[in-house]
Amino acid sequence: MADPIDFHFDYLSPYAYLAWTQIHALAGRHGRAVRPVPTLLAALLVGVIQSVTTVYLPPAFKDAFVFGSYILIGLFRPQGLFGRF
Repeated sequence: MADPIDFHFDYLSPYAYLAWTQIHALAGRHGRAVRPVPTLLAALLVGVIQSVTTVYLPPAFKDAFVFGSYILIGLFRPQGLFGRF
């Protein structure tokens, strides 16, 4: 049997439910299993960055720092923050 599909989902995303209803049919067509992997780190990261940013800078810059942190993480840690993905 082929490797399972790692389905990374966020509890806070309404799109995760929609994807969950379809992923099993997709995996079945390709003869693979689904391994769900819950992910809440993105929401935690956004909240911390926005809170820290508004302490030192005007609130208008908080979204720019969130997007900038995503870009920096993607550039310097493309395998993920914990090295597993």
